[in-house]
Amino acid sequence: MRSTMSRFLRRSANRLAVLASALCLTVGPASLAADAGNPGLWQVTGPKGSLHIMGSVHVLTKSDSWLTGPIDAAYSGSQCLALEIDLATIPAEEIGAALREAGQYPPDQGGLEQHVSDETYARFRDTAANLAISPESLGRFKPWLVGLVLDSVITQGLGYQDQYGVDVYFMNRAKASGLPTLGLESLEDQVKVLSESDGLTDDEALTDVLDTLEKTPSLIKVLAGAWREGDMATIEKKVAEEFADMPGDYDRLIAQRNRHWLPELEKMLNTGRNCFIVVGAAHLVGDASVLKLLKAAGYTVTRQ
Repeated sequence: MRSTMSRFLRRSANRLAVLASALCLTVGPASLAADAGNPGLWQVTGPKGSLHIMGSVHVLTKSDSWLTGPIDAAYSGSQCLALEIDLATIPAEEIGAALREAGQYPPDQGGLEQHVSDETYARFRDTAANLAISPESLGRFKPWLVGLVLDSVITQGLGYQDQYGVDVYFMNRAKASGLPTLGLESLEDQVKVLSESDGLTDDEALTDVLDTLEKTPSLIKVLAGAWREGDMATIEKKVAEEFADMPGDYDRLIAQRNRHWLPELEKMLNTGRNCFIVVGAAHLVGDASVLKLLKAAGYTVTRQ
């Protein structure tokens, strides 16, 4: 059985289509507040410059207060904004097409019903219907894309939406002010992470998706609460526990991507380009974290 964290990260950390539409909105409701908590923010300094890295939660509620003075000051003093992927430069149609190409069965392979057992498909139909989603509308989707859609429906029902997330807030703020933006990885990179096989059959994968959906409400509340308070120890513990029996998943979802981002971050530091970096909080904990990689490369990393 795959872990809840693995599935949660695989889906919630890569809501490309939803994020793309959210970027059409105005800057979100985040504003400086006394009760904003203490989300993790680090300054990384090298011989020729420095940058700030903030751990992110990609979905939040409208009432969440998180924009602290230090975060606002760090962003305001930056020369660019870097996110996991620069959605502002990618048309929503292109994102949708990439997801459909990777996440739908080819016409000659039938649909989801032909790739899973009758029992599993019946459970999928019941789950979709309970969420007011037509099962037929997802009939061509592979299990991972089914999970992406249903997970988004569940989290939105709880009030957690991408439009209130940290990434969208800063992306829209950058667009409004003309601040340059860039992505640490490409659309193709993100879709590959979503669609790579876990070594499961489609029936096992869909069963895993449905099991995980039942745990999503409690998990998102724990992670969002820990993130808001800057409790990186809790986030690190949860990530370590959930990936303990799946080192391959951890390497693909977290460690490989962190290593892939490192050269771009070093380029900023070595050219004096002061950027504000926003990546998922799970990328900033553990031995393979972005922060540990930067320290190992000789840069000074200080929590703000």
